[in-house]
Amino acid sequence: MKNKVTNINKDVTRILGYKRNDIVNMNINSTIIPKLLADIHDTLIDQYMETSKKRVIGKLRILFPINSDGYLVPTKVIMKVLPSLREGL
Repeated sequence: MKNKVTNINKDVTRILGYKRNDIVNMNINSTIIPKLLADIHDTLIDQYMETSKKRVIGKLRILFPINSDGYLVPTKVIMKVLPSLREGL
């Protein structure tokens, strides 16, 4: 599944109000990314997978995920790639 949440830390569950089991294995485009930005997110992921150019990875960004009540929450995020021998990227 594309853009699937594989792990989530306690800060994310606290800030967004989701329980771990509510969001792990879910597609982030249908849970925490606003619909307006979901296609852009998919494009950025596809570009990274094709080119390995790090346009947003390793940089502090302010994003606006959707919390469990449906509101946008300004959040500082640093994206990191976590390679896995079993699962790839």
